[in-house]
Amino acid sequence: MLSEIESMAEKMGLSIKSIVIDEDGLDIRLKAAGNAGKALPRPSRAQQVGDRIRIDSIDVDECEIDGECFNVLHLKDVEAILVDVGDGKTFLFEDILFLHDIDAKESGKPFPETPLGKYLAGPFRKALENRLGADLRDVFLLSYDNVFNDKSKDYMPFFEKQTHRIKIFENDTWWWLGTPIASNAATGFCGVGSDGRSGDYNARHSDGGVAPAFRIA
Repeated sequence: MLSEIESMAEKMGLSIKSIVIDEDGLDIRLKAAGNAGKALPRPSRAQQVGDRIRIDSIDVDECEIDGECFNVLHLKDVEAILVDVGDGKTFLFEDILFLHDIDAKESGKPFPETPLGKYLAGPFRKALENRLGADLRDVFLLSYDNVFNDKSKDYMPFFEKQTHRIKIFENDTWWWLGTPIASNAATGFCGVGSDGRSGDYNARHSDGGVAPAFRIA
């Protein structure tokens, strides 16, 4: 959807000034692409890694998944940053949205089958799609390879800067990745510490920060 908007703006000789998702839907503000006195407009700039969008609000009802409770979620003025354009456009929320364990029962299941994985792919995704007014390919947690493994085909160079890995939630904290830890995949998952370095955390830790990613085709 965003690429179609960019293409349309370019044909009109305009470029995108800002993109905001508010309570009325998608608000796209355009500006003239060329300078005064020039006959031909300057091509618009396509979205690039590091660009941000602001979402006015996201509301998710309280629910229970596999015996775990997820409290009602009311988010206001949250930002998501474009971190990869290789396979669709992958946005990551700028800050931690809420705290929650991945799997309080330590079942050893892969992330998509855990309560948090099901919550992000289900109720949270539905609420986000309603706000964006568009279908999403998926809503998920980034992997260790995405953030830290620069030898992997899945690595996202945006995270080369350590400061790009640091997220805030009230106080300094850490946030989850969706990759089981190598030493004990049955009970733990990787994460990103408050200093932007990698860490291993028990899946039942309820103080784990959740900063989901979402992908737009």
